[in-house]
Amino acid sequence: MKWLFLILSILLFARISFAQNSKDTMVTQVPTVNGRILYTDSIKVKGRSKHVLDSIAQNWYISYFFHRLPEKDTLNSILGRGLLEYKVKPGMINIDYEAAITIQITCKDGWYKYQFYDIKFKPKSDAVGVLGYQRDPEYLIKIYKQKHLTFGEEWNVTRSQIRDYISKMDKAVKDCIASLNKTMAN
Repeated sequence: MKWLFLILSILLFARISFAQNSKDTMVTQVPTVNGRILYTDSIKVKGRSKHVLDSIAQNWYISYFFHRLPEKDTLNSILGRGLLEYKVKPGMINIDYEAAITIQITCKDGWYKYQFYDIKFKPKSDAVGVLGYQRDPEYLIKIYKQKHLTFGEEWNVTRSQIRDYISKMDKAVKDCIASLNKTMAN
């Protein structure tokens, strides 16, 4: 009987360990470069000139971010800030969040490159009350990777709450990228 209990305990422990690892992987696999979040890729598009791709990218930007006009940077890229909206459930209720994000799209003949970076998020409603570190996903990822979560008395968060903040932001960014890629391919 003791052996059966021991074997079941080991199996249960192994299952819990693997379940935690898959959850942890989601947070730690958000693309970062030198601790900064950066979603980037270069995509080939056959038969499209730089001018056509640039026009498509600019129209996508304007329609996706509600008629906000992008700028041109020194590399002749489309550059702008946009707001992504999504819901986070840090406690008992869903809260509408928005993430301000910098988007840079560089087009050349037959390909384009996108970069999504400099992300800051907050509750959409000012009535919710914003606590400092919740705006910075890079900070949340950094503290998530620590062995022990330590905060000041002004703000407490659990690993599951950090996973929720990061996973919802990550999904919103990936949905935006998918929209860009679909538009550029059509």
